[in-house]
Amino acid sequence: MTTRQKLDRIETLLEELGDDEAIKRLEGSNGYASIIIAEIEAEISRAIAKFPTWPTDPLHAFAVVSEEFGETQKEVLQLTYEPHKSSKEAVRKEAVQLAAMSIRFLVSMDRYKYTPLAQHSQQLH
Repeated sequence: MTTRQKLDRIETLLEELGDDEAIKRLEGSNGYASIIIAEIEAEISRAIAKFPTWPTDPLHAFAVVSEEFGETQKEVLQLTYEPHKSSKEAVRKEAVQLAAMSIRFLVSMDRYKYTPLAQHSQQLH
């Protein structure tokens, strides 16, 4: 089954059954993890198409991951305390993006330049 077919299957099940029932059905097929991985792979492909380069500086690369973490955290907080502002789908979307950026970070581990950047003094008067 191709990644596109897996994603189409998820969308169809979500539309037909709703989140909870679709997840139960997918878990029962022992294919849920592979479907999630396919979603992450698709997100990596979309991200690389949109942003084909990746920082060589590990601090900037990690900032990309941190930004996705913050967006995921925001969706979780909103779904928990302000449910009218978010949804499980929004949390899932951000979590997939977080996973994708984490993988992009890991893939470049041997390319990072761990060198200090220029710094300046501050005077607070």
